[in-house]
Amino acid sequence: MLGWIALTGCSAANSTQNASAAAEPITPPGHVSHVVLFNLIEGTDEGAFIDDCRDLLSPIPGVTALSCGRHLDTGRNDVQGDYDVGVSVGLASAAAYRDYLTHPKHLELLDRWGPAIDSYRIYDIQDTPAE
Repeated sequence: MLGWIALTGCSAANSTQNASAAAEPITPPGHVSHVVLFNLIEGTDEGAFIDDCRDLLSPIPGVTALSCGRHLDTGRNDVQGDYDVGVSVGLASAAAYRDYLTHPKHLELLDRWGPAIDSYRIYDIQDTPAE
């Protein structure tokens, strides 16, 4: 779990980019990464939930990045996959995050899918510049 969260909170370029542009800073997906791991009620259409997450959340002002999907099984024993759908939203600022939480499209997603959600875990990560 910690590894997945660390990867969603940080952005990394591939090795060829790093070799050719080592002095260039890596751009994070947003000042705030809002990560939610959902367990859905059995029989819920995960694909429709993922589609709605993309359709409803991506146009919200302040959203700079969005990833939605199922667990990626890499065969690593230390990676937890005890969720059905993960959503990672990059936001431009803490103020954008506050606005996101009350945005009508976010509330529409919660209203539409709330009854299908068994449980969830939320992780909010603020990008902290290197000292």
